[in-house]
Amino acid sequence: KLVFSVEVDVRPEVVLPDFSKITITVEDVLVNDADIDEQIDELRARFGTLNTVERTTKSGDFVTFDLTARIDGQEVDGGKANEISYEVGSNRMIDGLDATLVGLVAGDTKTFNTQLVGQADGETGDVDVAVKVVKERILPEIDDAFAKLASEFDTLAELKADTATRLERLKKMEQGAQARDLLLEKLITDLDIPVPDKLVTDEVNEHLEGEGRLEDAEHRAEVDGQVRASIKSDFLFDSIVKAEEVQVNETKNTISLVEKVNKAKVGDLIKLENLNFYFNSEKIIVESEPILSDLLQVLKMNPQLKINIYGHICCNDNPNDVKLSFRRSKFVFDYLIRNGIATSRLGHKGFGSSRPIYALPEKNEAERIANRRVEILVVKK
Repeated sequence: KLVFSVEVDVRPEVVLPDFSKITITVEDVLVNDADIDEQIDELRARFGTLNTVERTTKSGDFVTFDLTARIDGQEVDGGKANEISYEVGSNRMIDGLDATLVGLVAGDTKTFNTQLVGQADGETGDVDVAVKVVKERILPEIDDAFAKLASEFDTLAELKADTATRLERLKKMEQGAQARDLLLEKLITDLDIPVPDKLVTDEVNEHLEGEGRLEDAEHRAEVDGQVRASIKSDFLFDSIVKAEEVQVNETKNTISLVEKVNKAKVGDLIKLENLNFYFNSEKIIVESEPILSDLLQVLKMNPQLKINIYGHICCNDNPNDVKLSFRRSKFVFDYLIRNGIATSRLGHKGFGSSRPIYALPEKNEAERIANRRVEILVVKK
């Protein structure tokens, strides 16, 4: 007679509290004139004209320059770019670039020292910049003519009213996301949700092995905490879904994004699912606004996380036409900056149709949908 025992990890039973007795305090939904003016100013900036000037560069100017990055005198793979158009003072590229460009004129070259992507803290490389053109932006007057130029409205009053409506809708969605995240934080803190140690160890080891940091005890402790929080969130949300008999839709989007970020290694690309834009525009459709809120919360939950935002489009045989994809990546970038994420943690770039998932021309709508996307590149964790 053969007798044996097997020990396996099982999902814990999470005892949920009475949600009707929990109070969560969130920020009020307030749209003021300053909020509206900020949106109008951003729209105004997109319709400004650039005029070449023969003077030293100052903050707010647009500069065209060539860039070369080197480490120990050797050019970095992928570290050379020509004809870059950049707004000085936006702090959207390499640390130290903006301060270097200020004061230069067309024809000047200068080298500065900074930490490059992929370098450890404390390591630096040299970056050469060669200024080719300096331009200043002339903004249009804010009036009814501008409203007609920049929108579907005939008057500035209509444009401002529509802006206020959109902002209020977005702030309400953000308020709901804030309440969700505060509730999740409270439940994880208050409830005893056991997590199988072996499951955590396996995920942590897989993560660290991918980064080549298995022996880094400090980073191991950091990743361990992130993995435990992610697994607890999974167990908690699954219990809520089962107990409340809710339909899983947007709630799972955040969990999915959290899981993807926690499991991702430096250098991994993550697609922002269901982030859709109006035709030929960088303006996202209303249904996609919660996706940006989810990304914002992921960045706030992971303060060490640094990402690049990449825009891609479909249906364009010219791989060098990157304008729309750039504007879409910048839209996501600007949203995160407005909501408190430091520029040093973000970068953005448009690739046009140069990196399609399916070969051009696409054969059907499914392939076109797959090709037009926004991705984030994990730069640092």
